[in-house]
Amino acid sequence: MMDANQPTHTDSQPQKADQQAAAIRAFIDSVITTFQRLRSVGEQLHGNTGITPAMRLIMRTIDEMGAMTVPQIAREKPVSRQVVQKQVKSLLDKGYVEQKPNPAHNTSQLIDLTELGREELKEMNRREMTIFKHVETAIDVPNMLASVQTIEAIERHLASRDWTEYLNALEAGIDPEKPDAHRK
Repeated sequence: MMDANQPTHTDSQPQKADQQAAAIRAFIDSVITTFQRLRSVGEQLHGNTGITPAMRLIMRTIDEMGAMTVPQIAREKPVSRQVVQKQVKSLLDKGYVEQKPNPAHNTSQLIDLTELGREELKEMNRREMTIFKHVETAIDVPNMLASVQTIEAIERHLASRDWTEYLNALEAGIDPEKPDAHRK
């Protein structure tokens, strides 16, 4: 005789999907909350520099990858070219980056850090390391690395062609969950 409390195969599939959706939602909510907290800490650490978190990200990207065009930076940090252009203009005005000729393209110049920009980034990194030392004691390395892997897996999925097609279908009024769906 079957126990009434035992889930049937058909009951367990939706339950597992609901649990997975709840876990994803909790994870994303936690990432968003942590992002906001990190933004606040960053503003406290670097507020007197006039460098926003977006500018810092551009400076760090150039430092790690070398001189890049605005469109290359935008592709690397999936944001619009216009957003990157605005941040780069502010960094140019502050003297933290400079434009250099691009041998591969006549009109799209390379953006590189100036010596002032490199020094400011080094100082920002130093200030951040003081905070990281306090975080190190609260989180063990294996858990931190597992979190990084999870975030990177979500990022890869969201950058995938399947995800883009899914979103395009939703925008077109098609329910991608139904193979024979028609426009609403």
